[in-house]
Amino acid sequence: MNQTDVKVSFYLKKSEADARGNCPVMARLIVGKHSETAFSVKFRVPQSLWSSGRACGKSVAARDINNRLDEIRAAALGIYAEQSAIREDVTAEDVKHQLLGMASEQETLLSYFRLFIRNFEKRVGINRTEKTLRAYRNSYNHLVRFLQMQYKLSDIPFAALDRSFIEKYDLYLRTECCLASGTIVNLTVQLKTIVGEAIADGIITVFPFVGYEPVHPKPEQKYLTSEELNRIMTTPLHDQILYHVRDMFLFSCYTGIPYSDMCLLTNVNMHCHLIVSRKDQTNKKKLSPLTNHKNTKNGVIKGGFDRVNLFRQAEQGFDKLFSYNRQLSESFEYSNTMKNGSIDDKLRMQEQELKEPKYYFTGEKKKDVFQSSEKENNISCNLDNKADEKHSYSHQNNGSGDSLLSIISLGKGNNYDAASEEELQTQKRKKKKGIRR
Repeated sequence: MNQTDVKVSFYLKKSEADARGNCPVMARLIVGKHSETAFSVKFRVPQSLWSSGRACGKSVAARDINNRLDEIRAAALGIYAEQSAIREDVTAEDVKHQLLGMASEQETLLSYFRLFIRNFEKRVGINRTEKTLRAYRNSYNHLVRFLQMQYKLSDIPFAALDRSFIEKYDLYLRTECCLASGTIVNLTVQLKTIVGEAIADGIITVFPFVGYEPVHPKPEQKYLTSEELNRIMTTPLHDQILYHVRDMFLFSCYTGIPYSDMCLLTNVNMHCHLIVSRKDQTNKKKLSPLTNHKNTKNGVIKGGFDRVNLFRQAEQGFDKLFSYNRQLSESFEYSNTMKNGSIDDKLRMQEQELKEPKYYFTGEKKKDVFQSSEKENNISCNLDNKADEKHSYSHQNNGSGDSLLSIISLGKGNNYDAASEEELQTQKRKKKKGIRR
């Protein structure tokens, strides 16, 4: 709609003339063919000075009246031009409300944004951060420049916000400011927050973001490859401090601890513990990334972080990797039961420990080794006793000696190793040679 479709005319309301003949001046505002309204311009004119919608004559009073009427007409046309640049369905009532100052009772976007920032400043350090405050100030500055460039306005009422305004703002940020998609998403989200606060305060009832969806950037996962990590670990450095910096960086890479937490590490809190996975905007630590708090019944993880399962899996992984034959008394299950278990559980665990065969670090059973050692000792003792017998034994006694050795020696059903048997046969031959002499 063009400005030629807007007409502003004036007339006197003679029915309300006072005793001096002064009548209130009325304005008739017509927008298009179907929108019309009338209102008082707040001053009176003598009927003798009025003719054809204006003050007649060249007196100072007539020139004064005509100048005021021209200012009202120009203000109405300017308001209509501003409103029609933002939206199409501008009515005569909209122009009248803003012309008579009724819009001052309604909140405008930038004035409400400034109020929001002032209230936000009071909450910094309590439950808001300085970084978020800077982000809202940056969003406000972008809106100021957008309104000045796109509409030549210093502010805009909330009633003028619609989807067309949001899309034009998005296009401005993308083309004129050349911002990245992620930054545009953040700026539009902050504007959406302001609009949501205005709806909550009852300033507006229609949400202008309906149907608008910003273009989200494709997530790019940034990481170091194993070759790059190996290059960092093996590259020689010229300063000892750089070695320390590199060690801290590699520690954060392998543990996932953020830089802010690395700066807080001291000798007091440097110990083996579960790494804090994330923190929220109030710097509250979250123990597990898949649950909100300990012992929760909701979410992916039930009951929070399972430390018992962590220790058990670490123990099993160590035994499998190093082929370690772990004794029951060395296991986490045994120590955990003896420390935190009931009396029945402790007794049951001790019974299992007594029934379990003992092992050396090589994996051999202690019982079998002890039996083999006892058998070897018995054999050597019997051989020494036979060597001390007198040499007056005849050849028949050698047979009895052999039978004695066969009795002492292990029977067919006994099990002994090949080394013990070979040593026994060697000593028997030496004894026979001594008797023949």
